[in-house]
Amino acid sequence: MSSSSSSSSSMSSSRSSSSSSSSSSRYSHKKQQRRKNKQKEDQDAGHFEYQIGMKIKAGQFVITRFLGDGTFGRVLEVKTCNATCNNYYAMKCIRAVERYIESAKIETKILWYIQDKDKNGAFNIVRLFTSFERYDNYFMVFERLGKSLYDIIKQNNYIGFPIQYVQSFAKQIIISVAFLHQNQLTHTDLKPENILTTNCEYKLVPFKGKQIWVPEREILKIIDFGGATFDHEYHSTVINTRQYRAPEVIMGYPKWNENSDIWCIACVLLELYTGELYFQNKDDLEHIAMIEKAIGPMNYRHFKNSKYKTFFNYDQKYFDQHRSYFKWNSVAPSDSAIERVKKLKTFEELIPAKHALFIDLIRKMLQIDPEERMPLRKLIHHQFFQQVFQD
Repeated sequence: MSSSSSSSSSMSSSRSSSSSSSSSSRYSHKKQQRRKNKQKEDQDAGHFEYQIGMKIKAGQFVITRFLGDGTFGRVLEVKTCNATCNNYYAMKCIRAVERYIESAKIETKILWYIQDKDKNGAFNIVRLFTSFERYDNYFMVFERLGKSLYDIIKQNNYIGFPIQYVQSFAKQIIISVAFLHQNQLTHTDLKPENILTTNCEYKLVPFKGKQIWVPEREILKIIDFGGATFDHEYHSTVINTRQYRAPEVIMGYPKWNENSDIWCIACVLLELYTGELYFQNKDDLEHIAMIEKAIGPMNYRHFKNSKYKTFFNYDQKYFDQHRSYFKWNSVAPSDSAIERVKKLKTFEELIPAKHALFIDLIRKMLQIDPEERMPLRKLIHHQFFQQVFQD
């Protein structure tokens, strides 16, 4: 009797424990699901709700199709409601979130400023036609452009572009950004996603034994001026997408300037050439290690006031032994991170000798010391742009 009671009690306890565990598991799953739903609601909150054929701005535009969603809002194709012409535009609909709308208004002012300086659109900066508010949303109507260079690289399975296209793209990008610098403006977020083709027509060309897509017209436009900063304005300590970030920005120096854009452009050009990100890093320390592996060691003046100065060794004997002041092996988070840095090739190794002038162009831009980077106004005249490449 006692044994039976004990067994029954044990079974009951087991069922209770199992039930409790199952209940806890279900509760945890529901909690996670609620969190995911909340995150999705937060991501979707404030988006402009639309219908195809809907008219906006007192009937001036009609929505023709959806183009894409992003963190700041969504992009719709619109056309003018005009009996004599049907011009198509890209309308950026900013989410009804105060910080996003404020950022968009700043971008609008910057674009009007640029367009006042470049009335004929000679410097390949995206053209803004109008901006307006409707209810809680803010709208920016741009010229309708084609795919980004990143989209084309992705479509081509990350194979890169033939050198003659890299040359054409490089010259346009350098001329455009040199114009910004001439007007005391740093873009701060140059990357293939923010460089667009000007039409939607593409063609196939042979490259590396394959057929790849390239734009029918090679004319580019630079977009996304939400983070653009004038020389006299407050400089945020964090700018750029990580993989394109210049050393002085990684190190946390608040006195970065337009030379940080030059570093970004070099990273972009290497990506256009190879099809892949050059500095594929996961954090600042790995990025620093990659820079030293690819370009050479930083010296004392580069890191003496850095937020990461404790990760550097000041000892000359250490430098003589390791050819680097950065103590990467002792601060690396994993063996795989050490291996990624070890496998990184220098750009001289990536680019064949027949493209020596391209190597020289990149070398003049990827200087650790920002003051040693060649200004864009001089890079425009680099010999690389005089070279004629065969198809």
